[in-house]
Amino acid sequence: MGAAIYAAAERGILREEQCGTLMTAYLTGGLDTTIHSLGHAIFLFGKYPEQWQVLRDDPSLVPSAYVEILRYESPVYGFTRYVTKGTELEGVPLSQGSRTILLYGSANRDERKYSNAETFDVRRNPVDHLAFGYGVHACAGGGLARLEGQCLLNSLARRVKRFEIGQPVRHLNNAVRGLESLPVSVS
Repeated sequence: MGAAIYAAAERGILREEQCGTLMTAYLTGGLDTTIHSLGHAIFLFGKYPEQWQVLRDDPSLVPSAYVEILRYESPVYGFTRYVTKGTELEGVPLSQGSRTILLYGSANRDERKYSNAETFDVRRNPVDHLAFGYGVHACAGGGLARLEGQCLLNSLARRVKRFEIGQPVRHLNNAVRGLESLPVSVS
């Protein structure tokens, strides 16, 4: 991926000074969000063992299961954005120059978008979740995080019958949402 970034700069698609930032984004996407999403996966499959069994019975559901994990327990709270032009959103005026926050986790549980949004279901395929942002603000490392998450879930589905979990301790951070610790035993 790194070589592709620098090749894009050589072709003029990117500016050379953007390459380092994009490499950092890939690495961050491959670390924090992946680590926290996989912690959430083990927590959710321990909490909902019937969903783990559904996945084990049908490993083709791994891609949809991983995006459902991201939707249900988004590893990023949200990001702020500057309002570049005064506007109104849902009857709320937003002044030019003010800041607003996009709450990905909240959007991913919006009943207007997802029926039974408070239900964790590996058969749901919410590829339009906002856990990694969207459009020009999409996480550059999101593809890598999805690849890593799917690989690990495939491997675990072949080897782990059940997760027994204890009480999770939340990782306190202003940017990412995850677990500091989670007692787990597997069979």
